[in-house]
Amino acid sequence: MTKPRSAASTVPFIDHYCQAYRPVFEDVRLFEHFKGLHLGLIACPKAKTLSNLSEYLGLKNSQGLHHFLRDSAWDVALLRNIRLWLTKLWIGDRAVTLIINEVGIPKKGHSTDYATRQYFNNLQKIENGLITLQVYAVVQGITYALGFEIFKPQSRLKDRDRYQRKCQLAHQLLFHLQELGIRINLILADDLSDEENQFQNHLDSFNVTYLLAKRSPQQIDPITKSAKRKEKWQLYEQKLSRYSAEMRYIRVLNSLSNSKNFLYQISKQAIDTPFLNKSWYLETNQTGDITNLINRISPLGEIQNWLEYGAYQILCEIGWEDFRLTHYASIEKWWEIILSVHLFMSFQANYHGLETFIS
Repeated sequence: MTKPRSAASTVPFIDHYCQAYRPVFEDVRLFEHFKGLHLGLIACPKAKTLSNLSEYLGLKNSQGLHHFLRDSAWDVALLRNIRLWLTKLWIGDRAVTLIINEVGIPKKGHSTDYATRQYFNNLQKIENGLITLQVYAVVQGITYALGFEIFKPQSRLKDRDRYQRKCQLAHQLLFHLQELGIRINLILADDLSDEENQFQNHLDSFNVTYLLAKRSPQQIDPITKSAKRKEKWQLYEQKLSRYSAEMRYIRVLNSLSNSKNFLYQISKQAIDTPFLNKSWYLETNQTGDITNLINRISPLGEIQNWLEYGAYQILCEIGWEDFRLTHYASIEKWWEIILSVHLFMSFQANYHGLETFIS
């Protein structure tokens, strides 16, 4: 019996990292494509399309990589489980700050599975494309991209699909992370509430402190119109990561009739109706004196902003939005490889003692 050949080498530190995923790929050629994608996604200076990656890796064409993502029979769930096992192994028992981020990805037409016109929270407008919920963990200044779920609009459901609201998808992500034994001490998220406040109910079941950002007009307009009692503005110092501190105002709004939570309005101006781009609305289940809450809420908004404009940009630099695939099974494989590359980069940040500006 002929001994299977070893996979061709890329660079030692990538080969060493990818070896943990070797059980996913029975065919050595598939494992070589997996390693090659890690090298290309990190180092290729162009857009991370399969044609550009193939050119960078010295392949004759992109057919091999396309087959790897579209037709080859490797288990994406096993890849995900190994990645999360590696993440949990590294994090250990340390408590994490968990961030749930809703991201819209513009795509033209309807050839891509689940693409349709819908409201993109990150762009604050209606666009045609996909919406995903992404979950990150922040541990001692290092960011880990843990997972994602794609939102499947009712108009684009397939025969085997079951419609789930975004709050239900977020609950699934959180439940899975708790099953892995990841300790969560704080959750930051865009508010995914519907008329029944299901998202808050899901979060309450985890018995964890959470902070929800209300940003869409559908959430903000009812708040400003229904608030019957508004506390006085209190001045506080907002510490910023790489800039001088700013003086801002915060107050409680009594407009959550169906919730025991607290709703805060933060503004750069102490007026009743500040412009939306100068005012923020945050809901939390955290109790306590408002001055203590100010100190706790202030840096959290910085983390969430960094994840939206920093962490997601890192995923995009790796190639999150560069896919030219139409079937979701292939897109899911692409995104899982992106998260594997991101985990590799997080490991390197730990190894070299690098920290983001989050403290």
